[in-house]
Amino acid sequence: MNANELADYLLNFIMTVEDYDESKHERAATMLRQQQAEIEALKDTIAAIEKNADYWVNKAISALVSYNIKDAAKQIGITPNTLTKRILEGKIKSVDGRITGAEIKRYLES
Repeated sequence: MNANELADYLLNFIMTVEDYDESKHERAATMLRQQQAEIEALKDTIAAIEKNADYWVNKAISALVSYNIKDAAKQIGITPNTLTKRILEGKIKSVDGRITGAEIKRYLES
């Protein structure tokens, strides 16, 4: 049950009681509805933050991943032979025959 449903229930239930004070219960129902609206807004904010965090985590991880020659060539969009040639020319740096995601990004942006 969310706050809006609780507000409806409160108004319907209280109307059956003899000492019903309409103004107090309407204020309570209004407060519940406002709180539900705030909860929904916070859910949207949290979803946006999670999406942004996922983006930065993926970006950080992709920079740390290291690829073998074949996979790195596929990431760049060239053949493994061409990648080997670029490594020998010093255009792409490899460590123990592996290329990091950060190095691929640097090469693609240059």
